[in-house]
Order: sequence, then C-alpha cells, then structure tokens
Amino acid sequence: MESKTATFNEITFPVQGMSCGSCVRHIKAALERHTGVKTVEVNLAAREVAVSYNPQTTEPAAIAEAIRKSGYMPGIPRAE
Repeated sequence: MESKTATFNEITFPVQGMSCGSCVRHIKAALERHTGVKTVEVNLAAREVAVSYNPQTTEPAAIAEAIRKSGYMPGIPRAE
C-alpha cells in the first residue's frame, strides 16, 4: 500500500489492442499489481489507460512495460 503522504503523478497512455471488457479487466489487474501504482482507469471507447503513480517507486517506462507484458501495445504517453 502506498503512503498517504506520497506525491503521485498522472499519466495517460493510448493503448492498441483493447477491444472488450475482458481487455479492460486484464490491463487494470496487471497495472494494479504493479509497485507504485495508486489508481488505474481504463477507457475502452477512447482506448486509453490513465494511471496515478508514485514517481519514487516506478516510472512511465515501467508502466508501459507492464502494459506490454499484459499483451497490449502502449503508445506515447501524455502527462496530466
């Protein structure tokens, strides 16, 4: 569990390959297990994944790799 005093960053990745609710659940579960991730919001219609993360324990490249390992292709993220 993340510290309540930690500062979290927001980032949104476009994701290729999502096509159904199962895809949404698969990506969400993979990212919620990733160290440093606080929240995950998956928007199937927009094909985007928004992540709140602790920059002291993870980084965007590691989050993108977690998406990749779950079987989907992350695009270039945009910071919120």
